[in-house]
Amino acid sequence: MQPAKQTEDALGPLQRPGRLPWPLGWPTKAVANLEAGAAHGAAYALLQQLRVARIPIPLFHYVQAIRWWSGAWGEALAIFQMVQRGRFRNASVAFNATMATCVKGSQWQRSLALFQEMQEKQISFTARSFSSAISACAKASLWQRSLDLLKEMWQMTLSRNTITFNAAVSSCSMGAQWQAALGLFEAMRHLQLRNTTATYNALITACEKASQWQAALIMFAAAVMPDSVSCGAAISACEKGTQWHQALHLLSRWKKLPVPFERSRSPFPLHVSQPNERRDQTSCNFECFQDDLLRV
Repeated sequence: MQPAKQTEDALGPLQRPGRLPWPLGWPTKAVANLEAGAAHGAAYALLQQLRVARIPIPLFHYVQAIRWWSGAWGEALAIFQMVQRGRFRNASVAFNATMATCVKGSQWQRSLALFQEMQEKQISFTARSFSSAISACAKASLWQRSLDLLKEMWQMTLSRNTITFNAAVSSCSMGAQWQAALGLFEAMRHLQLRNTTATYNALITACEKASQWQAALIMFAAAVMPDSVSCGAAISACEKGTQWHQALHLLSRWKKLPVPFERSRSPFPLHVSQPNERRDQTSCNFECFQDDLLRV
């Protein structure tokens, strides 16, 4: 269905010639109807119509529309410009949503420019603002800037959560800064923040890129729920360190993990024979596995 038709359906019987102003609260209901039907293009068209008609719409719906266009940064920026013309209070919510969309669309420059604009306009930062900015730095391998932003959060007494640290660890991972990544991991432990699979994946990848196979295996052994990314990065680290025995041993362990085995993520050709080990149905005991992996 075309956006124009969807917009017309959302207006329904209330859209009649000469019936202005529209009933109180109706514009919000119309936009909500389009939200429920995931009619992104129609919602965007309706927001434009309402803005031209100077019909007030809560900031919430603009932010929702920005989030719809996840990765489609051009449309998100167009909606964000509507927000700026509307001069809403608490504009940080719209900034955060737009920054996140730009990051997903690989537009890290625009995301960092919006962060800078928030600073220039003295708009209050939130933890999400910094998380998006740090994620943008990760896309550009600006790991040092990520650490600076994390320090700024501490200076501003903003709560640094797992998402924020994960973004910083990923930034260090992209820059192959394995020591900085491990330092962030220790900081998370000190702050008693929960480590996720994404945390360990970024740590293992950072060690893999720096050819630190031993550190990569230690992080893999510590991972709570390793997945295909964890296994693939750990095996690649062993490959770079020419630790073929460890890599093959890890590959055989991968097949026993409660995660799908993906041949495409394995650095080994399909014809390589694997060790004949009994297939246990239970998950690996990683505490025992750590010493086994590091045995040279």
